[in-house]
Amino acid sequence: MVRRSYGSIPLALWDDPSFRPLTRNAQWLYLLLLTQDDLSASAVIPTRPRRWTIFTAGVTVDENELALAELEAAGWAYTDYMEQETFVSGYFGAEQIARQPRRLIGAVSAMNELWSAPVRAIASAELSALVSAAPAPQPPRGIRAAILERDGYRCRDCGWKPGDPVPVKKKTDRLVYRGLEIDHIYPKSLGGPDEESNFQVLCTTCNCRKGARVAKQSALSEQENLRPISRDLT
Repeated sequence: MVRRSYGSIPLALWDDPSFRPLTRNAQWLYLLLLTQDDLSASAVIPTRPRRWTIFTAGVTVDENELALAELEAAGWAYTDYMEQETFVSGYFGAEQIARQPRRLIGAVSAMNELWSAPVRAIASAELSALVSAAPAPQPPRGIRAAILERDGYRCRDCGWKPGDPVPVKKKTDRLVYRGLEIDHIYPKSLGGPDEESNFQVLCTTCNCRKGARVAKQSALSEQENLRPISRDLT
């Protein structure tokens, strides 16, 4: 992995109503993660609370772990503790990855090298929201991970998941971007509510095909009993 020599911090961060209420330790840890040299192009960093104490004078490992949990609860990070990979939400926007085709390709390639399927899916969903020229209203940060988990970290229609090949008609065709997106089953433009039951995971291809129409029950969804989201999403 090529290590970074700089990191961007958006000034609008301090106006974000979900960031300002965080404790000082959580805010400091987020800024630390956003500017670490081992934060990959996929916005994922190895989960190393002990190493992070090097940069946080007076902050213990336990305090860093609590700060990370606080960031996760607020939707600013997501950690797969089994694979020790942490996704840092907001990195793609801070670096304007969606506006730079070469960096976009690099981000997708880096996602495919991740060990954690949940982290890969969450990163894909956030990047897809930025890539879309006119993104549909997105659920709050904290609920995205829960919807992705409920739908199995894959497209609810065709079953595609980040890391799977992107089909092309001919070998000479250029690969197109495909990621996971959070879609309103009953479109927002038609009065669809921002409720858990009205959200589903679709890949870019299936979401574009659906457009602003009411989603039909897919064959994949009919065969599965999707687990309801039982966690507190407030």
